[in-house]
Amino acid sequence: MDAKSTLGIPPERVARLLAIGTEGPYPGPESADEASARLLRDRLAGPLPLEESVVDALPVVLGRFCREVLPMAGRPLGEILADSTAPRDALELIKDYGKILSHRHRDTAQQSVAIAIYYAAIAAALVHHGHKITAHSYEKLATAFGRLIEKKWMEDDMARLFAQAKDICSGKGK
Repeated sequence: MDAKSTLGIPPERVARLLAIGTEGPYPGPESADEASARLLRDRLAGPLPLEESVVDALPVVLGRFCREVLPMAGRPLGEILADSTAPRDALELIKDYGKILSHRHRDTAQQSVAIAIYYAAIAAALVHHGHKITAHSYEKLATAFGRLIEKKWMEDDMARLFAQAKDICSGKGK
């Protein structure tokens, strides 16, 4: 190691300085499952952002939006998806948000999380309102929910929501 590149600081001291603020040693690269789990937790803990495409759709639902969806502003997505009183319009906005994210990201983990959010909104509408907010068939939804349940990175609450929605779809698909 060139002493000039570290201003004469010994390598051990450089290592200690770089370790300040980290939690233990560098864990190494994340696996795809670990990255998806982290991204899902982060997305579910954050609010639904008002993106351009969502804002463009607001005039259509403005009346109901002001009355039903606006009170949801700032609440974490995961909380809204688990709330049986969350309005269907809010779930449709979350579904649209997931769809937008899935088309925007090429990274596998981010795309997987976006798809999970998309299907979670559909599952929440089925479970909490008994209403399908997509053109997908019940058979296709049951298959998608089943695949999402099996993901190692899936949050437990989301897996339960998917399982309930899968049962609903399996009953309707017969």
